[in-house]
Amino acid sequence: MTASSNTKTSITLSNGVEMPVLALGSAPLQTREEDTTDFNPLNSFHGFLPENSYRSLSAALEMNNINNTPIHIDTALCYRTHPHICQLLGNALATGRKKRSDVFLTTKIFHPNFGDDFMCDHLGHCMPLDSNYEMTYDDVYQFVYRQFQQSLYEVGVGYFDLVLLHWPGRTHPNADEARNLEHRLAAWNALEDCYSKGWARAIGVSNFSEHHLQQLQIMNEAKKKETPSSCVAVRPHVNQIEASVFLQHRDILEYCRLSGIVAAAYSPLGRGILHVTSNDTVRSIATKYETDVGKVAIKYLFQKGYGCVVFWTSKSERVRSNHEILLEEFALDNEDMAALDGLNRSDGTGTWGLISPYAIL
Repeated sequence: MTASSNTKTSITLSNGVEMPVLALGSAPLQTREEDTTDFNPLNSFHGFLPENSYRSLSAALEMNNINNTPIHIDTALCYRTHPHICQLLGNALATGRKKRSDVFLTTKIFHPNFGDDFMCDHLGHCMPLDSNYEMTYDDVYQFVYRQFQQSLYEVGVGYFDLVLLHWPGRTHPNADEARNLEHRLAAWNALEDCYSKGWARAIGVSNFSEHHLQQLQIMNEAKKKETPSSCVAVRPHVNQIEASVFLQHRDILEYCRLSGIVAAAYSPLGRGILHVTSNDTVRSIATKYETDVGKVAIKYLFQKGYGCVVFWTSKSERVRSNHEILLEEFALDNEDMAALDGLNRSDGTGTWGLISPYAIL
């Protein structure tokens, strides 16, 4: 691979929409501490703390748009940060500091159910927990359609720039593959219809393997042939997956490249749990270029072919620092790229705790 010295500030999706290549995530997830000998409620807390997103979101909205590229904010219905974005963005719009076109909003719907820990089990954010609960195609379609409208209402906007199906299906041990396939198709068709109404400028998926993407396209095209009056089958514009130097998902990345789907990477630093920034190889490369270790980890993903990288931080200074990568000229040479390629973990330990896309039928 020939390294490029310049990082573009946006990438063109297959429908012509320009998507900023760096996004601030707003998934303020806290995991429980190991030692709960001396009980404190927060020691056993495992879930989202939306209040932790205020500072980073404020910092993002206060930044100047680099090369007139919108500030990219990534969220999801189940993160419960829609109201926080609504408040901060609404204030920026009301005071004239920002226009709607100054901000690129991505959200996600169609979540599996991970139980009560995330406090959204009964809020209509997730698929039913019981794997034996039968949801028809129409049930799932209406479920996702309502989630889309709910998301627009919560963020207080008329349209999103990008909406993704968060996961390809439920993960219960007795989950049925045929049922998951039907649910994916129903959810995608709901997304297509919202897209046709202009409620989203682009649509895509998240945590989909190459098999999920291929199956969805085949089923969708077959369904559209059966119902010619329906809108045209849309191929996902984006597939957002967890990726870092430890988790490279080369097959998914290659499938997206060949299919005209932009691959986006989230958790480039392993949310601090994997200690990417303390890895000796990453640190030595950062020293070589006299740059921040986090920037090396993000630059690596860009040069591998990911069209967008989504990072999470609660620190306003880190929001600004990470965006500096769009202004810096350094590029990792072939030797550095090979060294970082060698950090890939094929044993499943490259994730900070999420299930693999390949584990979902």
